[in-house]
Amino acid sequence: MRRLFLSFSFSFLFSLVGCSSTTDATQLIVVVDTNLMAPMELDEVTIVVTGPSAVSSSTSEALTGPGAPPFPLSLTVLPEGEALGPVTIAALGSLGGMEVVRSEVTTHLTAGESKTVRLLLLRGCIGRPCAADQTCAENGCTLIEQAAEDLESFTTEPEPFSSSDPCVETAWDQDDDGQGAVACGGMDCDDLEGLSFAGGIEECDGIDNDCDGDTDEDCDCAPLGVAEGCTTMCGSMGSRTCGDAGVWGSCAATEICNGIDDDCDGDTDEGFDYAPVAPRIIGTAGNTPSEPYMVFAEDRFHVTYIAEAGSNDGIHYLSVDRMGDSGGAAPFFVERDARRPRIAWSGTDFGLVWWDPDVVSCGTGCSRTDRRVNFAVMDTMGVITGAIDRLESAASNPPTPRVVWNGTGFAASWHDNAVYLQTFDAAGARTGTPANVESSNDGPHDMIWTGSSYAFLIGRNKRIYFNQGTPAAFLDPSLEIHDAANDVEVPVLVKTDSGFYVAWAGENGRVASTAFLNETGELISPITTHVPAGADTRDRIRPQIAAAPGQLFLVLEAEDAMGNKDLYFARFRGDGTELQALTRFTSAPSVDDEPTIAYGGGGLAVTYLGRETGEPELYFTSLACAP
Repeated sequence: MRRLFLSFSFSFLFSLVGCSSTTDATQLIVVVDTNLMAPMELDEVTIVVTGPSAVSSSTSEALTGPGAPPFPLSLTVLPEGEALGPVTIAALGSLGGMEVVRSEVTTHLTAGESKTVRLLLLRGCIGRPCAADQTCAENGCTLIEQAAEDLESFTTEPEPFSSSDPCVETAWDQDDDGQGAVACGGMDCDDLEGLSFAGGIEECDGIDNDCDGDTDEDCDCAPLGVAEGCTTMCGSMGSRTCGDAGVWGSCAATEICNGIDDDCDGDTDEGFDYAPVAPRIIGTAGNTPSEPYMVFAEDRFHVTYIAEAGSNDGIHYLSVDRMGDSGGAAPFFVERDARRPRIAWSGTDFGLVWWDPDVVSCGTGCSRTDRRVNFAVMDTMGVITGAIDRLESAASNPPTPRVVWNGTGFAASWHDNAVYLQTFDAAGARTGTPANVESSNDGPHDMIWTGSSYAFLIGRNKRIYFNQGTPAAFLDPSLEIHDAANDVEVPVLVKTDSGFYVAWAGENGRVASTAFLNETGELISPITTHVPAGADTRDRIRPQIAAAPGQLFLVLEAEDAMGNKDLYFARFRGDGTELQALTRFTSAPSVDDEPTIAYGGGGLAVTYLGRETGEPELYFTSLACAP
């Protein structure tokens, strides 16, 4: 330990004196130690001694270069006269000429005794405020004035200072916010975070700014700028950002190619095109499939069609996944000698409607064939679970039966010099008698359930009509939608958010026409015609439509001048503006007839009759967004 000597007299002039280790001399042994690293944190120590008359004397030691003293340093203070104090001794630690830390004590010498004054320049005292009569020491702020009798007697050289106390080994204010850690006697609840201190203003930043024990109180989110996943107002997955005042911004999503209206603008997959997935055969050759119809339920597509069954044609039923895979299951045979089957899903079973030839007598040696409409309930194995209800015979024109589920039961419709509606309970028993929907305009029709009423689109000669109501009351007369130059065929309609989207084959079935109706069935858009480029309009076009969230689909078949039939599809917004122009099914085989489409679970599927060679086969393909 290096020893410096200063003495003072009544005039308090200090001077260096010789070294003495006498323990019974009247003196103070001042020991200066530190836990700061020299010269990185501390490069000079100055010791100032001030006597009773405020006269001071000082000495400094550089802690750099050759001969730099090791710690601890010591200083001997001797009186030259009879005055024993008070004397104030201060140790100042500096770095680059700037004071970093200090420690001081005011005391008296004791006649005939050597006393020890220990001054510690501690890292934990850097920046720590103490009262005017206090100094920073190992145990925090302590009184500067110490009674002489409380000082330790000097016996041996002191050991170098060491401590494991984090309040001593680390700076008082590590984050430079003016406060020390609570654990070290300060008020800073997080001395490593400069934005957290007692009296701070709470902000939405994930920090307890005011050290009240709560973080981001009154904030909906924190910290500002953080983002998280969320569900948009239309149900898609988006993201939102924590904005000013800790309030979440709106949940927004970018439109991607996934069959969903991601950005909630009412359109689905705008800016992208759809394409058909490679078709697969679901009705094998040899049984001559025809008249397919498809619905979506329970995450699968369900198809009914007519195929050979012995000497008569019969209804077959098949369930496939979104890619047309039946899982190895063969089609179920349902009922023989049938035509134009349609199904509707109740949540547990299907309502099944069809018509079949009914030979009746018209007198002696005379018979005629009527067309009888039938209804039954069918399970998912293609088994009719109750009795078949044979409704009234229809006239010579095919009666185009339709079936829907109305939330509590089924309803079937057909035409026979009028359009009729018969309701059933969920088990298939009739409820009431057939209602006359339209008595003046008998013809092919389509029917849907809107949630509160039945809606019909009826084709009769050269006109398209709309009707809506319940068995208690339908429109009388029906609303005339269009008066065409030639006969109309294949009327179809779907419900939209604002009304109805309708389609039919005009010009004797050679042009696909579409239009929008409002909730009451009034025409609210121009009638649009759709004819694929290169199509031979001498052949019939069979339009089919489907409504999906944010878009409408149109599928039709058309024949070119060489006699080749192809499928085409187009996509539209809910207001009729085009999302995708008529596009040919490039992967489809030669189309034979009768496309039918269904939407469900984010996907659209098409079944149709096609052939590579020989007899027609029943094909299935899905339409998917192609990024």
